[in-house]
Amino acid sequence: PTIKAGGSAVDEATTTLTAVSLTGYTISTIVAVGADLGSMAIDAFETWLTAKLAEGLAYKIEDYIVNGDGNSAPTGLEKASVGASWADTTDAVDWASSALGVVDLDEAIGMLPASYDRNAKFLMSKKTFFNSVVGLQDVNNYPVVRYEGGTYYIRGYKVIFSDKVKTNDIYFGDLKRAMAGNLGVDFTIERDRNLRYNSWDFLGWCVFDCKPAAKGTVIKIAADIA
Repeated sequence: PTIKAGGSAVDEATTTLTAVSLTGYTISTIVAVGADLGSMAIDAFETWLTAKLAEGLAYKIEDYIVNGDGNSAPTGLEKASVGASWADTTDAVDWASSALGVVDLDEAIGMLPASYDRNAKFLMSKKTFFNSVVGLQDVNNYPVVRYEGGTYYIRGYKVIFSDKVKTNDIYFGDLKRAMAGNLGVDFTIERDRNLRYNSWDFLGWCVFDCKPAAKGTVIKIAADIA
């Protein structure tokens, strides 16, 4: 943006948009239910099973968003490093000792560019949080974790939990800007008769893909950073 006199032409922006190419991978799961149970026509059971199938698909998508390796599959947050792998002091923080310290969290916060700070969050497993984070105190013996309105905060940044994040791994940054995703086909649940096995097959499936969208938007904290 530039300052222009009234009535003069506005210069064209030189901003370059980042292109993210997404395809679609079919994710599916199937459950076979005996015909004797299916013939009961218990609406509550079918509703429960449908919900469980959808839940299973959602958990699998969550796993891809975090851990997807991009090998004929979605590419996850673990592949969002600036270079080929996460590098200490560049886009990652290696634990300074055998246990996570406040200094490690502060280093990660300081490494994240200010333009990504407003929407930054911590992402980790509950096991990592309650084993290594929740009891941390700063140099003034003041807790760095705050609990308010059902949500935990570290240094004022919201904490998000996911069982799909590896124990002792922590991601910090603007997660929405870091990843791009596309649910090409929404969760679909289908039921069909299987005469060979005298059962009802319940199929849950969807089409999904995701990829890292912007490098440098996330800092990784772990004990095994090179």
